[in-house]
Amino acid sequence: MGFLKPVANLVSLLRGPKYDGAFLHDKIKSLTRDMRVADTVTNIVVPAFDVKYLQPVIFTTYEAKADPLKNAHLSDICISTSAAPTYFPAHFFTTEGGPGGASREYHLVDGGVAANNPTMIAMSMLTKEVLRRNPDFHPGKPTEYRNYLIISVGTGLAKLAEKHTAPQCAKWGLIQWLYVGGFTPIIDIFSHASADMVDIHAAVLFEALHCQKNYLRIQVKKKSTFFYSSTHTSSSHVCIHDET
Repeated sequence: MGFLKPVANLVSLLRGPKYDGAFLHDKIKSLTRDMRVADTVTNIVVPAFDVKYLQPVIFTTYEAKADPLKNAHLSDICISTSAAPTYFPAHFFTTEGGPGGASREYHLVDGGVAANNPTMIAMSMLTKEVLRRNPDFHPGKPTEYRNYLIISVGTGLAKLAEKHTAPQCAKWGLIQWLYVGGFTPIIDIFSHASADMVDIHAAVLFEALHCQKNYLRIQVKKKSTFFYSSTHTSSSHVCIHDET
């Protein structure tokens, strides 16, 4: 009955997320407890995406300290930013304490749908704090990226590289683009394309400003060699060999 497994997987995918997230949510809550974004020891930047308002939501330690409506529980932020569509359910929560007792609703999914590679978001938030003359940062022009040192750590190169071909995709309909062979092609394409475009933009930007050594992208490439080919720039890239 093995031939029925793909059908069962597709039906399960269409009926709801692959995982209910209960174990993950409990684990996150047990680790973060009642900590809020403003309580973090290190200044953090966490992206998510609001499905109700169709716009990205970025949580930062600095903004959380200034705006109670952005000072959410860290558990809610972690659950939201890991709620990858089709894998985990979207997460809903509210924050309170705004002017006049105002509250705010959040309807969030994984920030990867907007920023699968958050490098530029981190740079934008740093630039915003410099514009605000935050004393934690070196005074100067907000675009003086020579003062930035960026280490971008990827989660691994696409396992599906060279798996699909144009003749195969040309025959796909809506269902195949959403799910085929145990994978979700359209989601994989958007997520990897988004991450790579950010890498290209950041690398070219730092090279154009003659500070390419200030940007380093580290990526794991499975079942390959210690080589990462970068055709868009001479900025530094490191590929870690992994046979697992």
